[in-house]
Amino acid sequence: MMIDLHSHTHYGDGADSPAAMAEEAKKRGISVFGLSEHFPRPGGYDYPIESFNHGVLASHWFDYISEVQRLKASGGDNQTILLGAEIDYIPEKEEWIRAEVAGFNFDYVIGSVHMIDTWGFDYLHHDWDNRDIDALYTRYFEILIRLVQSKIADFLGHLDLIKVFKHTHPPGRDHTDEAIAVLREAARVGTFIEINTGALRKPCKELSPAPNLIREAARLKIPFVLGSDAHGRQDIGHHFAEVIAMLKDLGVHEIAYFQKRKPVFIEL
Repeated sequence: MMIDLHSHTHYGDGADSPAAMAEEAKKRGISVFGLSEHFPRPGGYDYPIESFNHGVLASHWFDYISEVQRLKASGGDNQTILLGAEIDYIPEKEEWIRAEVAGFNFDYVIGSVHMIDTWGFDYLHHDWDNRDIDALYTRYFEILIRLVQSKIADFLGHLDLIKVFKHTHPPGRDHTDEAIAVLREAARVGTFIEINTGALRKPCKELSPAPNLIREAARLKIPFVLGSDAHGRQDIGHHFAEVIAMLKDLGVHEIAYFQKRKPVFIEL
Protein backbone atom coordinates (compact mmCIF):
# COMPACT_ATOMS: atom_id res chain seq x y z
CA MET A 1 0.00 0.00 0.00
CA MET A 2 1.36 3.43 -0.99
CA ILE A 3 0.22 6.64 0.71
CA ASP A 4 0.60 10.31 -0.25
CA LEU A 5 -1.00 12.83 2.12
CA HIS A 6 0.24 16.19 0.85
CA SER A 7 -1.09 17.61 -2.41
CA HIS A 8 -2.42 20.86 -3.81
CA THR A 9 -4.88 21.66 -6.57
CA HIS A 10 -6.05 24.46 -8.85
CA TYR A 11 -8.21 25.66 -5.94
CA GLY A 12 -4.95 26.91 -4.39
CA ASP A 13 -1.47 27.19 -5.84
CA GLY A 14 -1.54 23.88 -7.72
CA ALA A 15 -2.11 23.17 -11.40
CA ASP A 16 -4.72 20.40 -11.56
CA SER A 17 -8.17 19.54 -10.25
CA PRO A 18 -8.66 17.18 -7.30
CA ALA A 19 -10.16 14.63 -9.70
CA ALA A 20 -7.15 14.79 -12.01
CA MET A 21 -4.78 14.48 -9.06
CA ALA A 22 -6.63 11.48 -7.67
CA GLU A 23 -6.69 9.76 -11.05
CA GLU A 24 -2.97 10.25 -11.51
CA ALA A 25 -2.33 8.98 -7.99
CA LYS A 26 -4.24 5.82 -8.83
CA LYS A 27 -2.14 5.33 -11.97
CA ARG A 28 0.99 5.64 -9.84
CA GLY A 29 -0.17 3.01 -7.36
CA ILE A 30 -1.12 5.43 -4.57
CA SER A 31 -3.91 3.55 -2.83
CA VAL A 32 -4.44 6.18 -0.10
CA PHE A 33 -4.40 9.70 -1.50
CA GLY A 34 -4.98 12.85 0.48
CA LEU A 35 -5.98 16.25 -0.90
CA SER A 36 -4.64 18.92 1.45
CA GLU A 37 -5.32 22.36 0.02
CA HIS A 38 -4.04 25.44 1.83
CA PHE A 39 -6.60 26.52 4.41
CA PRO A 40 -7.52 30.20 3.94
CA ARG A 41 -5.47 32.44 6.19
CA PRO A 42 -6.87 35.40 8.09
CA GLY A 43 -6.69 38.71 6.26
CA GLY A 44 -3.34 40.48 6.28
CA TYR A 45 -1.23 37.35 5.89
CA ASP A 46 -0.62 37.18 2.16
CA TYR A 47 2.04 36.42 -0.41
CA PRO A 48 2.71 38.51 -3.52
CA ILE A 49 1.16 35.74 -5.61
CA GLU A 50 -2.51 35.84 -6.52
CA SER A 51 -3.20 32.10 -6.32
CA PHE A 52 -1.90 31.90 -2.76
CA ASN A 53 -3.43 34.91 -1.08
CA HIS A 54 -6.29 34.88 1.39
CA GLY A 55 -8.99 36.15 -0.94
CA VAL A 56 -8.42 33.56 -3.65
CA LEU A 57 -8.09 30.65 -1.22
CA ALA A 58 -11.28 31.68 0.56
CA SER A 59 -13.25 32.20 -2.65
CA HIS A 60 -12.51 28.65 -3.84
CA TRP A 61 -12.56 26.89 -0.50
CA PHE A 62 -16.05 25.43 -0.59
CA ASP A 63 -15.57 24.34 -4.21
CA TYR A 64 -12.53 22.40 -3.04
CA ILE A 65 -14.42 20.81 -0.14
CA SER A 66 -17.34 19.84 -2.37
CA GLU A 67 -15.20 18.25 -5.07
CA VAL A 68 -13.13 16.22 -2.62
CA GLN A 69 -16.27 15.05 -0.83
CA ARG A 70 -17.68 13.89 -4.18
CA LEU A 71 -14.46 12.01 -4.90
CA LYS A 72 -14.59 10.37 -1.48
CA ALA A 73 -18.19 9.29 -2.04
CA SER A 74 -17.57 7.91 -5.54
CA GLY A 75 -14.27 6.21 -4.83
CA GLY A 76 -13.89 2.56 -5.70
CA ASP A 77 -12.26 -0.30 -3.85
CA ASN A 78 -8.81 0.43 -5.27
CA GLN A 79 -8.26 3.86 -3.76
CA THR A 80 -9.10 5.73 -0.56
CA ILE A 81 -9.51 9.49 -0.96
CA LEU A 82 -8.98 11.65 2.11
CA LEU A 83 -10.05 15.21 2.80
CA GLY A 84 -7.23 17.19 4.32
CA ALA A 85 -6.08 20.76 4.76
CA GLU A 86 -2.74 22.43 5.29
CA ILE A 87 -2.98 25.23 7.81
CA ASP A 88 -0.57 28.12 8.16
CA TYR A 89 0.08 28.35 11.87
CA ILE A 90 0.11 31.97 13.02
CA PRO A 91 0.59 32.22 16.80
CA GLU A 92 -1.48 35.36 17.31
CA LYS A 93 -4.33 33.83 15.31
CA GLU A 94 -4.32 30.43 17.02
CA GLU A 95 -7.87 30.59 18.36
CA TRP A 96 -9.20 31.83 15.01
CA ILE A 97 -7.48 28.91 13.27
CA ARG A 98 -8.76 26.41 15.84
CA ALA A 99 -12.36 27.61 15.48
CA GLU A 100 -12.25 27.68 11.67
CA VAL A 101 -10.74 24.21 11.35
CA ALA A 102 -13.32 22.77 13.74
CA GLY A 103 -16.05 23.65 11.25
CA PHE A 104 -14.98 20.96 8.76
CA ASN A 105 -14.92 17.16 8.88
CA PHE A 106 -11.31 16.75 7.84
CA ASP A 107 -9.60 13.40 7.78
CA TYR A 108 -6.41 15.16 8.79
CA VAL A 109 -4.82 18.56 9.23
CA ILE A 110 -1.24 19.37 8.26
CA GLY A 111 0.37 22.03 10.41
CA SER A 112 2.92 24.18 8.61
CA VAL A 113 4.76 27.44 9.12
CA HIS A 114 5.07 29.50 5.95
CA MET A 115 4.92 32.90 7.60
CA ILE A 116 7.08 34.71 10.13
CA ASP A 117 4.85 37.47 11.41
CA THR A 118 3.15 38.67 8.20
CA TRP A 119 6.05 37.67 5.91
CA GLY A 120 5.73 34.62 3.66
CA PHE A 121 9.40 33.67 3.85
CA ASP A 122 9.51 30.80 1.35
CA TYR A 123 8.44 32.61 -1.83
CA LEU A 124 11.28 34.89 -3.02
CA HIS A 125 14.93 34.38 -2.12
CA HIS A 126 15.83 38.05 -2.56
CA ASP A 127 13.30 38.91 0.16
CA TRP A 128 15.93 37.47 2.51
CA ASP A 129 18.46 40.14 1.61
CA ASN A 130 19.62 42.30 4.53
CA ARG A 131 17.80 40.18 7.13
CA ASP A 132 19.18 38.52 10.26
CA ILE A 133 19.19 34.93 8.99
CA ASP A 134 19.94 33.30 12.33
CA ALA A 135 17.17 35.26 14.03
CA LEU A 136 14.74 34.07 11.35
CA TYR A 137 15.72 30.42 11.90
CA THR A 138 15.30 30.79 15.64
CA ARG A 139 11.93 32.51 15.29
CA TYR A 140 10.76 29.85 12.84
CA PHE A 141 11.47 27.00 15.26
CA GLU A 142 9.86 28.95 18.12
CA ILE A 143 6.66 29.20 16.07
CA LEU A 144 6.89 25.53 15.14
CA ILE A 145 7.07 24.47 18.79
CA ARG A 146 3.98 26.55 19.52
CA LEU A 147 2.23 24.82 16.63
CA VAL A 148 3.04 21.43 18.17
CA GLN A 149 1.84 22.57 21.58
CA SER A 150 -1.43 23.85 20.11
CA LYS A 151 -2.37 20.29 19.02
CA ILE A 152 -4.29 21.80 16.09
CA ALA A 153 -2.51 19.61 13.55
CA ASP A 154 -2.22 15.85 13.18
CA PHE A 155 1.26 16.10 11.71
CA LEU A 156 3.90 18.70 10.89
CA GLY A 157 4.52 19.54 7.25
CA HIS A 158 8.07 20.10 5.95
CA LEU A 159 9.48 20.62 9.43
CA ASP A 160 12.60 22.54 8.40
CA LEU A 161 11.13 24.59 5.54
CA ILE A 162 13.10 27.59 6.82
CA LYS A 163 16.13 26.12 4.98
CA VAL A 164 14.46 26.65 1.59
CA PHE A 165 16.95 29.33 0.46
CA LYS A 166 19.97 28.17 2.43
CA HIS A 167 22.06 28.02 -0.76
CA THR A 168 21.84 31.80 -1.19
CA HIS A 169 21.18 32.85 2.41
CA PRO A 170 22.88 30.35 4.74
CA PRO A 171 22.61 30.73 8.50
CA GLY A 172 25.72 31.69 10.38
CA ARG A 173 25.39 28.87 12.90
CA ASP A 174 23.91 25.40 13.20
CA HIS A 175 20.24 25.34 14.23
CA THR A 176 19.94 21.56 14.53
CA ASP A 177 19.35 21.73 18.29
CA GLU A 178 16.33 23.98 17.73
CA ALA A 179 14.89 21.54 15.20
CA ILE A 180 15.50 18.63 17.57
CA ALA A 181 13.69 20.53 20.32
CA VAL A 182 10.65 20.58 18.00
CA LEU A 183 10.98 16.82 17.48
CA ARG A 184 11.16 16.19 21.22
CA GLU A 185 8.05 18.27 21.76
CA ALA A 186 6.28 16.38 18.96
CA ALA A 187 7.22 13.10 20.63
CA ARG A 188 5.88 14.37 23.96
CA VAL A 189 2.62 15.71 22.56
CA GLY A 190 1.98 12.92 20.04
CA THR A 191 2.23 14.92 16.83
CA PHE A 192 3.36 12.93 13.79
CA ILE A 193 6.05 14.08 11.33
CA GLU A 194 5.74 14.28 7.57
CA ILE A 195 8.63 13.32 5.33
CA ASN A 196 8.13 15.82 2.55
CA THR A 197 9.76 14.89 -0.75
CA GLY A 198 8.56 18.11 -2.36
CA ALA A 199 11.51 19.84 -0.70
CA LEU A 200 13.74 18.01 -3.18
CA ARG A 201 12.15 20.19 -5.88
CA LYS A 202 12.77 23.40 -3.91
CA PRO A 203 16.01 25.41 -4.05
CA CYS A 204 17.40 23.57 -1.00
CA LYS A 205 17.13 20.25 -2.90
CA GLU A 206 16.87 18.23 0.30
CA LEU A 207 14.21 16.16 2.01
CA SER A 208 12.27 17.92 4.73
CA PRO A 209 13.05 17.22 7.45
CA ALA A 210 16.69 16.66 6.56
CA PRO A 211 18.01 13.09 6.86
CA ASN A 212 19.73 13.73 10.20
CA LEU A 213 16.41 14.95 11.64
CA ILE A 214 14.59 11.95 10.18
CA ARG A 215 17.10 9.73 12.00
CA GLU A 216 16.45 11.60 15.25
CA ALA A 217 12.67 11.36 14.79
CA ALA A 218 13.03 7.61 14.25
CA ARG A 219 15.12 7.36 17.41
CA LEU A 220 12.39 9.22 19.29
CA LYS A 221 9.79 6.78 17.87
CA ILE A 222 7.77 9.58 16.27
CA PRO A 223 5.40 8.13 13.64
CA PHE A 224 5.93 9.23 10.05
CA VAL A 225 3.61 10.07 7.19
CA LEU A 226 4.65 10.57 3.56
CA GLY A 227 3.82 13.63 1.48
CA SER A 228 4.98 14.63 -1.98
CA ASP A 229 3.66 18.20 -1.62
CA ALA A 230 2.46 17.72 -5.19
CA HIS A 231 1.41 20.89 -6.99
CA GLY A 232 0.73 19.02 -10.19
CA ARG A 233 0.15 15.47 -11.35
CA GLN A 234 3.82 14.98 -12.18
CA ASP A 235 4.84 15.42 -8.53
CA ILE A 236 2.71 12.69 -6.93
CA GLY A 237 4.68 10.02 -5.08
CA HIS A 238 7.94 11.82 -5.87
CA HIS A 239 10.96 9.78 -4.58
CA PHE A 240 8.83 7.67 -2.23
CA ALA A 241 10.71 4.44 -3.00
CA GLU A 242 13.97 5.95 -1.77
CA VAL A 243 12.33 7.31 1.39
CA ILE A 244 10.78 3.96 2.23
CA ALA A 245 14.15 2.25 1.76
CA MET A 246 15.74 4.82 4.08
CA LEU A 247 13.07 4.27 6.73
CA LYS A 248 13.57 0.52 6.61
CA ASP A 249 17.31 1.04 7.07
CA LEU A 250 16.51 3.09 10.16
CA GLY A 251 14.43 0.26 11.59
CA VAL A 252 11.08 1.97 10.92
CA HIS A 253 8.48 -0.68 10.15
CA GLU A 254 5.32 1.33 9.60
CA ILE A 255 3.96 4.64 8.36
CA ALA A 256 0.60 6.24 9.00
CA TYR A 257 -2.31 8.05 7.46
CA PHE A 258 -5.39 9.58 9.07
CA GLN A 259 -9.11 9.04 8.68
CA LYS A 260 -11.51 11.21 10.63
CA ARG A 261 -8.50 12.60 12.57
CA LYS A 262 -7.52 9.10 13.78
CA PRO A 263 -4.23 7.48 12.75
CA VAL A 264 -4.12 4.28 10.73
CA PHE A 265 -0.81 2.42 10.58
CA ILE A 266 0.42 0.23 7.77
CA GLU A 267 3.48 -1.98 7.50
CA LEU A 268 6.25 -0.93 5.17
